Amino acid sequence: RDMLLSRAALMEKWREKQGEDKAHRSFNEDGELDYSVLKTLFDAGLVDPATDPQPTFPSRLLFPDLPDDEFAVRLHRIDFILVSPSLTAGTISYPRDEALNKISDHYPVVLNLK
Repeated sequence: RDMLLSRAALMEKWREKQGEDKAHRSFNEDGELDYSVLKTLFDAGLVDPATDPQPTFPSRLLFPDLPDDEFAVRLHRIDFILVSPSLTAGTISYPRDEALNKISDHYPVVLNLK
C-alpha cells in the first residue's frame, strides 16, 4: 500500500486520462492497474520472452527534475512484446539514453530475433 501511495500523483494522472473511455481502461473497479487484456493474451498461448524485464513507464520526459530515488519508485513495466512459443529464442532489450528521455513518455522495448 505504501508503494501505491508513493505513486499516487502518477496514478491520478492516469485515472484522469482514462475518464469514461472504458475501451482503453487502465484500472479495474478496485482502482488497481488492470492487466486483464495481458492475461487474455497469455491464456491464448503467447509468451513473454523477457529474461530480465525492465520498467518502461514513465520516462524522464515526464519527471526531468525528480531525484533518481524518487523517480525509481514511479517506474512500472507496462509495455510488453509477446510472441508465440516458437519465437522465444529472441532477446528483449530496453534501450536507455538521454535522447529517449526527451522524445517519449515510455521507454522502448526491442525484440531481436535470431
